[in-house]
Amino acid sequence: MEQTKRIGDASYTGEVNDAGQPHGHGRMLYAGGIFYDGMFENGKPHGHGTMRYPRGYGYDGEYRNGKRCGQGKMTYPNNDVYDGAWQNDKPHGHGRKLYAGGIFYDGEWQDGRPHGIGKMRYPDGHGYEGEYRDGKRNGHGIMTYPGGEVYDGGWKDDEKHGFGRMTCPDGTVQVGEWDSGRLIR
Repeated sequence: MEQTKRIGDASYTGEVNDAGQPHGHGRMLYAGGIFYDGMFENGKPHGHGTMRYPRGYGYDGEYRNGKRCGQGKMTYPNNDVYDGAWQNDKPHGHGRKLYAGGIFYDGEWQDGRPHGIGKMRYPDGHGYEGEYRDGKRNGHGIMTYPGGEVYDGGWKDDEKHGFGRMTCPDGTVQVGEWDSGRLIR
């Protein structure tokens, strides 16, 4: 049975459990203008739902115990858009993010940052495909630059590091050890 009631600073309309908590489908208008329409379990968003925030951004996807968890799509206030897996309110697992500035990432995420194997494309034409750790290029990867150069090798904290090979459009090749982005031998 659908009920309309106040819960703290929020207004709720929808199904409730025997304890009077939102349970089943409902709509909640929270203080500050945040609006949720979807499934609840024991008072928390749980299952599929849509959350809209006052500045026009929002999330449409799965929730577990009040947190974004499972598959979902988030549009951020700066117009970044993430579509993929979530865990504990953060991108986690496989997902794609289009940043407002035109950068596009498709790959693995952990705790809200690129982590694992992924591809990053930039508006100026360069791109990276390879390993990420804690949001930075780390491990093996291939960077293609707008001028046609291609670096294939090791990375550490977003810098060329370890053994690598830089191939230039004219056929020139630099092979060796890199440190902090510079060829050292």
